[in-house]
Amino acid sequence: MTAVRFGLRLAARAIPTITEAGGATRIAKRRANTTLLGGRQQDSSATAGSREVVPFACECRRVDCDETVWITERQFWRAVHGDRVALVAVRHADPDERIVRVTTGYLLVQPA
Repeated sequence: MTAVRFGLRLAARAIPTITEAGGATRIAKRRANTTLLGGRQQDSSATAGSREVVPFACECRRVDCDETVWITERQFWRAVHGDRVALVAVRHADPDERIVRVTTGYLLVQPA
């Protein structure tokens, strides 16, 4: 299922997806993060046992952001499951975004 179709399917729900509320910058950053994983999906056996910390791009709305969030593939897939939250570096949440989770090194935010 393409991200566009997936986003359209969720558009009727009350919580916007990052593709609806984040704009082109956020979409590009999510694509970069999933491309980094070499096309592996969240249910991949390679991902399930991976404890290696890898760099992911901060998915904030800032066009000039080059922050890196270091987490495992498993943490990434758990965090972004359902395309309703964005993985952002600490202090990169916009005032209109709801912070869903605060952890050491990154935040999960939900677009307004």
